[in-house]
Formats: sequence, C-alpha cells, structure tokens
Amino acid sequence: MIGNRRSDHDWKGNNPSIMDNEDFVNWLKDREKDI
Repeated sequence: MIGNRRSDHDWKGNNPSIMDNEDFVNWLKDREKDI
C-alpha cells in the first residue's frame, strides 16, 4: 500500500511487489496527473 505519495522513491527502493496491481495502477494515474 502507498503510505506517503510524496515518498514514491522510498517504496520503489523497497518491494514494489507488496503493492497489489490496482494500487499500482492508481498510483501511476495519480503520477501522470502531477506531471
């Protein structure tokens, strides 16, 4: 799960596999909005 959206680099450094796919897709959509 995503703890802090601002610390995306932190969770990438850890295990991204602990996130389920739906959360990952939602995270990507949120990032695209921010860019």
